[in-house]
Amino acid sequence: ATDDSSVQITEVQVAEYNSGQILITDFIQQKNWSQDNMMSFVTSWQQLSDEELTAVQTSPEMKRLTSTIYQQLLDERALLSLGDLSPGDIKNAVANQRTLVNFANQLGINDARLTVLEPELQAGTETDTEIVEIETETVIETTVEPEVEIIAEESTNETEEELLVIDTETIDIVTSEPQENASPAVATESPDSARETPVEEVIIEPVATKKVVQKPVNKASCKTSLVKSRKPFCRDKIEGVGNGPTMVVIRNGKFTMGGKNSNEQPAHTVTIASPFAMSVHEISFGDYEIFCTSTGTACPKQPWSGKDYPVVNITHRDATSYAAWLSEKTGQAYRLPSEAEWEYAARAGTKTEYPFGDEILITNAVFSDRKKLSAPLPKSDRSINRNKFRLYHMVGNVREWVADTWHNSYSGAPGDGSARIGSAGSDYVVRGGSYTDSADALRSGARNNSSSADNYTGFRVIQELSE
Repeated sequence: ATDDSSVQITEVQVAEYNSGQILITDFIQQKNWSQDNMMSFVTSWQQLSDEELTAVQTSPEMKRLTSTIYQQLLDERALLSLGDLSPGDIKNAVANQRTLVNFANQLGINDARLTVLEPELQAGTETDTEIVEIETETVIETTVEPEVEIIAEESTNETEEELLVIDTETIDIVTSEPQENASPAVATESPDSARETPVEEVIIEPVATKKVVQKPVNKASCKTSLVKSRKPFCRDKIEGVGNGPTMVVIRNGKFTMGGKNSNEQPAHTVTIASPFAMSVHEISFGDYEIFCTSTGTACPKQPWSGKDYPVVNITHRDATSYAAWLSEKTGQAYRLPSEAEWEYAARAGTKTEYPFGDEILITNAVFSDRKKLSAPLPKSDRSINRNKFRLYHMVGNVREWVADTWHNSYSGAPGDGSARIGSAGSDYVVRGGSYTDSADALRSGARNNSSSADNYTGFRVIQELSE
């Protein structure tokens, strides 16, 4: 009798919504913006009766769907605002916008904001009013803020509108005092896109005729102020070769680190005191190939073709060398994330087994469930597996090296988010699971150890922020 009553209550609750509202709710909860899933939704939508379509048009669910489509559109525009994109990146960003706009049109959504932003109309040229405008009747929902305990930050004089707009300021060229063993200078922007300050002449005694010209350095493009932005993306230039990986700024906070297995215990509170930036995707082969060319290093053979796929077959030392090279070329502090920073970013405020909840579906991430997969997704495919911090494939796809050496438990683990480094020759920690793993390896708290390169381990980097 109890079971029958439970079913009856559920049916009554469902009856309060029409089929269109239920369809929208299910679609939004899936968080799957692949073309196939949107086409499937449109097919189901077109099967609704005229009465159901009329009723759903003014429903809260329809407003929420409109807001969600708009947010997806803003995210695609934000990538365009980074500038200096490859033709492939531009093509993908514009194509994704068109797909979203066409999707809205097929649902009968008439909203003036749902338009395609072409590359020549860079996202940074939108006015503050256009970006922050929120209609009172159709509440535009931005990405949900993760439920993390926030560390108090110093107040700033920036207005809310300034914080909501991505920083597209051109790179300033500044002079610096000469230092011993200074890192090589970073290539500057052309006079059209950057401002120069006079170069100071420093007289070196006793040779009065010799002059030392101060070399310019890049101003940081990743800033702590982007934490409050709707478009918290940033990217540094690499001297003479183009751009570094796309980063996203992540707020500071506290979280409980740990999981169900013995090597994931004891659970403990970790405080991430300062915001940091993390690469949106795993470092791709295209990113790593630039490093190989610049340093004369032989790039490892990849098991699949395409520069957008995560680089694999690299050792922990290879990953740290890439981060050190990136720091040298940009003048910013890049490194591998600590294990605590990685889990904080992967959880993105969640306390469940997975970033998606206590269960995982095959549509949530790239992993081997019913059959073994043979490859991850490239970074150009942004259809699934983005968390609340706007990071893709923190679980699944390829597992990732972190800075820490392997320990069998968290006994004695630091609470400040720093890495635990053991003796030389130790295994290092890998996190996130891969396309070859089962669901258990994709838990937010799951961890493993490795000492060598393989076809399913890559990495991503973080940048320490100084302003």
